[in-house]
Amino acid sequence: MLLGPICIALATLVSSFSLALVSIFIIGASLSFGEALLLSHIRHFTPQSVAGYSSGTGLAGVIASLFFLMMTYLKVPLLVTFAAISVLSFAFIGAFFLLRRPPVTETEEMAADDLDAALIGTSGDVSRVVSRRNSMVRELAKHDIEDPEDIDVQDMGSGDQINAGDMALLLDDGEISGTDELDRHERARGGPGAILGRIWDGIKTFFTRVGRAAIICTRYEVQIALVYFFEFAVSTGNAAKAEPIADSHASEDYIALQFAYQFGVLISRSSLPVFKFKWIEVLTALQAVNFVFWNLQSYFKLVPMWVQFPGMLFVGLLGGCMYVNVFYLLMHDTRIPKDLKEISVTLVTLMMTVGISLSCAYTLVADKLWLHDK
Repeated sequence: MLLGPICIALATLVSSFSLALVSIFIIGASLSFGEALLLSHIRHFTPQSVAGYSSGTGLAGVIASLFFLMMTYLKVPLLVTFAAISVLSFAFIGAFFLLRRPPVTETEEMAADDLDAALIGTSGDVSRVVSRRNSMVRELAKHDIEDPEDIDVQDMGSGDQINAGDMALLLDDGEISGTDELDRHERARGGPGAILGRIWDGIKTFFTRVGRAAIICTRYEVQIALVYFFEFAVSTGNAAKAEPIADSHASEDYIALQFAYQFGVLISRSSLPVFKFKWIEVLTALQAVNFVFWNLQSYFKLVPMWVQFPGMLFVGLLGGCMYVNVFYLLMHDTRIPKDLKEISVTLVTLMMTVGISLSCAYTLVADKLWLHDK
């Protein structure tokens, strides 16, 4: 994120469109990677924590658009504008190290669960058995007991936290009845071709888990991809064509519309503590209506700027509301096993990027065809 704006500043200095493209690629890649990474780590906090993160992203958009609007009004060169933006990266790096961490015990337990899921590759009975086994080992450690053999199983009553029936998991040689998946992974550690076998098993396990997560999260993936397609087609492509091409203030009006859009995003992404909206399909339908209206505006110039401004604010409200509620619902969805939460979050952010990419393709086609002279 530091390198991207610097490269854009250099691109404005040398008037290189190719360098500008590379810069945008760097910014987009770092943004998507960072967003997926941070959202996946939110699962270690309460689901309400997504409200703080989403509100921060909305505030960043408002500050950036307001800053750019101010610099444009003052006729500051783009080189200086992007160089000034680059400096903010250091502030964000510092803020990253000040982030609140979850309680240590909770982090350790979740880390153990994640490790179990990674080793077993399933969210079914096997992972639950191994998780239970690890929990018992941790319970024994609290009593300074390192070897389960030190416990007389016959002396343990059914009311104990670790009872005689559970001790079978601790006293065997690693083979748990009915856990063929675990046995296969244990055997794969030795013998000829063990490394290749583990790699192949890992690949199959990974795609199996991704497939399961994709099926469970289909609703979230489809809705967020559609909303972001409509939203970015409007906020970038249609907003640039909203005023007549001969209007001398078209560029300033475009930046003003960007500010209205970002302000709407900030409001709705900060709305989770106030209300939660479960019917995300309604948001998609309303954004589709916006998409139709703004395409008509781009072609026919139906309404003046004072109507466009609240209209673009509404576009941002819907987009931000979809974003924060989808990820909140995702964190709360009991159908998604714990070991698939991170993959699920990554898939939803991926589909969000797919929707944005398709909106860019649509905008390019529209600019070349029916909006080329608008």
